[in-house]
Amino acid sequence: MDNKYTEFIENYLINDKTKSAIMLIGGWGTGKSFYIQNVLKPYLEGKQKDCIIVSLYGLNDLKDISKAVYLEEKSKKIREKISESKVLGKAETQAGARLVGKTIVKGVTSFFNIDLTSNEEDLQRLYESLDLSGKLIILEDLERTNIPIKDVLGYVNNLVEQDEAKVLLVANEKEIIKSEEVVVGKDKDGNEKKEWRWTAETQEYLKIKEKTISDTIPYVCDLFETTANILEQFKDDSIEALIVDKLGAFDCDIYNIPEKAALMAQIRKQSVHMEIVSIANEISDLNFRSLIFACQKTVDMLRLYNKEIDRTFVKHLFMSTVAFSFRLKINDKLYWDENKNGYSLGTRKYPLFKFAHDYVKIQNLDTSEVEKEEELFLAQKKAEAVQTDANFFLDILYKFYLTTPIRLELAIIEIKKHLEANNAISPLIYGKLVSYLIISRGLIDNTSVIDECKTLMRQNLQNTEYDGDKVSGSLSFHDGIELSTEEHKEEYKAFIADMQNIIKNKRNSDLKFDYTLKNIDTFIQEIIDKRDDYINQHTFLKRIDIDKLIDIITQCNSQQLHELRRAILSVYSFSNIDEFFADDKPSLIKLKDSIETLSKSDEAGDKIKRMQLSWFVGNLDNILEKLS
Repeated sequence: MDNKYTEFIENYLINDKTKSAIMLIGGWGTGKSFYIQNVLKPYLEGKQKDCIIVSLYGLNDLKDISKAVYLEEKSKKIREKISESKVLGKAETQAGARLVGKTIVKGVTSFFNIDLTSNEEDLQRLYESLDLSGKLIILEDLERTNIPIKDVLGYVNNLVEQDEAKVLLVANEKEIIKSEEVVVGKDKDGNEKKEWRWTAETQEYLKIKEKTISDTIPYVCDLFETTANILEQFKDDSIEALIVDKLGAFDCDIYNIPEKAALMAQIRKQSVHMEIVSIANEISDLNFRSLIFACQKTVDMLRLYNKEIDRTFVKHLFMSTVAFSFRLKINDKLYWDENKNGYSLGTRKYPLFKFAHDYVKIQNLDTSEVEKEEELFLAQKKAEAVQTDANFFLDILYKFYLTTPIRLELAIIEIKKHLEANNAISPLIYGKLVSYLIISRGLIDNTSVIDECKTLMRQNLQNTEYDGDKVSGSLSFHDGIELSTEEHKEEYKAFIADMQNIIKNKRNSDLKFDYTLKNIDTFIQEIIDKRDDYINQHTFLKRIDIDKLIDIITQCNSQQLHELRRAILSVYSFSNIDEFFADDKPSLIKLKDSIETLSKSDEAGDKIKRMQLSWFVGNLDNILEKLS
């Protein structure tokens, strides 16, 4: 899309005879300046076309424009001379190039032996001495100048008519064109009739613009191309994943099953710039200045950390920083607090890390926190990968009629490994799983693996945490395959009865807490120690008596309440809790409502404890938002 703008502007520069200017319009942060600096300017220079770029931002007088144009043109000459020098070494050349940056007036004046302290008439003659004919003068930020815009347009008119220059004005025209509600009369009932009309200043602007500007071009960038171009500016080995997502399919072609490799490649391989656009759509803001800001902050954090770092973690860090930067563009008062956390400051898929928030907002990076967050992040990603892996082999088992006996047997062997690890297959599907295992007996050679799977399921029910009521119900009602032979039916019936007995004997023995204050510390430690078990079994708060817990909270001091709150929140602290704790939602709602009621009662305690209770309510609100 940018090529069309470049072709139009080049044609205007070479062939236009109207002695008028053109205008490129678009909102702030939509990529106009990036396009001009990184696409249009290099293209024109490659064609040996003169291009002078000046920002009108903050200029107060037309003479300031002449001075800026003059200095920009002269500084270009200095850069050309330095780059052509055969005497200067590389370091000296670079130093000289830095000297003649646009804003370094001293470099220009000393190089050309000119005096910018002369009187205004002499300076005006100096500025007018430039030959601007055939050159393209790009005046950016029209809406941000302190000079009356009608005067700027008059100045532009002189450039194109008298100096025979070509001018491209760049503006966010929405900030220039204003309307107001005016009374235009009264209706039959005597009420005022109002209409929205251009302001007097806008009408004057449009009138002068019509005489000065021949074409107005709305800038609509190619989102993907512009995003990719911005990322390319920050290309660096340490952030390679920002440029192209090279994660691809990891080494997962176990037993030479190509379907699995293809599936994993599809899941893992995504375009980075498409995800950025998706984040922008979620936040309803795509601002390229914010994207550049996020790139810079991410690069800076990685360089300050200065350790080997996982690429998937880098991608998450970058995407969450992009989301936060977009949000800051809308509201720069955003800060991390009890009611705003990684999800509300980043996105649901890419919650913001606290250390990234601190660096962006207060330029402080705690490298120990980076290391800690990376470790937690990778542990979670490993669990998700294991879950995907287990689902792949379960799908082969469930569609046994579409595969081969060898592949079916290999899938059951992999399912057995996951049951041994007890890290991806929920007891909630044991009823369905065993029905498919039983029907597979007559289809594979190694039937002992089926008995091994059944043994592992019994052990898992005996030794891990889960919601007994729900698992018991799932054993009786599930979408497993219907068994046809009497032998299979009897095996299935016996196994279900066995598992129901295990659940019955284990019921109510999961949380060994007598709901007394003297044992609160032991209870808190048990929650922390068994956190992973609760996650694997997809239930935690549901197994707790909320009413009794509220009685204990009433008796807790501030320190005990803080530790209890911290322990409970740790169970729900990862991103995709809706996949694990959806059934805890009623208990979470009850706990939140009960704490809210307590905080407003006389039993809440002192002001510090009331503050703790209000924080607890806010934390639970955030958890419930993730479950909604």
